Amino acid sequence: MKLAAITLLIASALAGAELHTVYSNARLSFAGFGPVLIGMTSERARTLGGPLIDEPSPNEGCDYLIVRDDPGISFMVANGIIARIDISDAHHQTLAGLRIGDSEARVRRLYKGRYKVTSHTYDPNGNYFTVVSFDGKSALVIETDGRFVTNLRCGRRPEAEYVERCL
Repeated sequence: MKLAAITLLIASALAGAELHTVYSNARLSFAGFGPVLIGMTSERARTLGGPLIDEPSPNEGCDYLIVRDDPGISFMVANGIIARIDISDAHHQTLAGLRIGDSEARVRRLYKGRYKVTSHTYDPNGNYFTVVSFDGKSALVIETDGRFVTNLRCGRRPEAEYVERCL
């Protein structure tokens, strides 16, 4: 619980920080984030969004790329393709305007009638709000500590719904 509170304080502080990257005004959507689209190759993503740092995974065929100048953004790469986008800071938002640090009540208002709630795997107070795209191929997963949004991820299914990043 203390870790979640500290995370929210840091996220709130970062919300006011101005990062000037190609992602500064981007919003997380089923399509992608800024110039990086779900389904594009990792090579193409490297040419569009500035320097990306490789974060290898022990799981073959799945790695992450982290935006060097904006580490709150990371891209899951499954077999060379951008499969998911994770947001872990409060200065980026979804198309509907949801951010890290927003309340569960705001999630319920913004996505009314579109989400399914499941219990968090590791936080007994937390929840996952999952919003599935109209075609059923993509999902937005909003992770909470039971009160506030702690993480956002969006991408193709099933990768967007993986709890453990690379499965």
